[in-house]
Order: sequence, then structure tokens, then C-alpha cells
Amino acid sequence: MNCFERTEDVIDYIERHLAEDLDYERISRLAACPIGLYQRVFADVAGLSLAQYQRRRRLSEAARELIAGNAKVIDIALKYGYESHGAFARAFKEQFGLVPSAAASISAGASGLELFDRLSFSRDAGSSETYRVVKGRRIMAELIRIEYADFGPRRLIGKQWRTSFEEAGSRWKEYFGSGWSGGVAPTAIEV
Repeated sequence: MNCFERTEDVIDYIERHLAEDLDYERISRLAACPIGLYQRVFADVAGLSLAQYQRRRRLSEAARELIAGNAKVIDIALKYGYESHGAFARAFKEQFGLVPSAAASISAGASGLELFDRLSFSRDAGSSETYRVVKGRRIMAELIRIEYADFGPRRLIGKQWRTSFEEAGSRWKEYFGSGWSGGVAPTAIEV
């Protein structure tokens, strides 16, 4: 099982338990790594913590139910784990900029609410598309062709400088100007 499948399992778990407190021990087992490490990796990739993801998802699902108009605000608040109408209203207003009763009075087609959908880190089978998620945004890329070339054995020589970041540029110019590199300056590779 790869890391994407494990993350999908974690997200499935969160989706099934939106109204409950997160069981970090269970998430650690699903992710197959220590919870502290997984939380840092998830936050780096998704752009938000596990708890923030759960909160945004639970409020988005609550908003969908409010727009559908099938239940009272307090019933939806309790369903999604909020202990009071006030706590739910504060969280809802923080995420959407309006109170739950205002969301209940707007129509589904013209909601204008930016609902937070379920994250997915997998792709459809058979798809030629590949992507990566950076800070919560899906970045699309087409993998055209990768070539590996064997240039034979090489000897690497290093030189260590302890310098400030600002001075590093002049050090590289000095290095390439001195002939150490055979006069070959690095070239930028467009990706």
C-alpha cells in the first residue's frame, strides 16, 4: 500500500467520523507512521491540519444540509458535533461569513458559499493525468517523457564555504569564473 492509498484511508476515516473527535491513534495506524510526523506531512501537502480539514468538511456538509432545508439549525449543529447553537454559529460565520440561519434561507443554486469538498490524493485508474497536491492545491502536469542517460563514472569535488545567503551569489560567480568547473556555468532547465 503506497502513501496515497494510506492517505485516502485516513480521509475516508475522517469523512465517516465528521461529527466525532479525531482518534489520532487510529489515524496513526491507518497512515502507518507516528501521528506527529503524519500531521506535519498532511499539513504540508494539504495546506491545513487534520483538525482544520475535519472542521471545514463538517461545516461544509452542515451548510449543504442547511441549504437543502430539511432540518433545523440546532439539529444540524448537534449532528455535526457542536454542543450549542452559539458555538456552531460562530464557527459557521468564521468559515462562510454569514450565520447559519442566513444560509438556510438561500437557495441551493445561488448559495455563493465556498464549500470545502473532500480531498483526494488518488487518480482515476487508466488516466494519463498525473498530479501533485501542494498546500491544498492540485497541480496538474503531464508526464511526457523521461530519459535516463548513463554518462559513466564521475568524480565529484566539493568546496565548502560558510557564508550568508546574500553573499552566496558572488561565491558562485567566483567559482565558475575561476575555472574549477572547466568554465561551464550551470544552465537553467525549464520544467
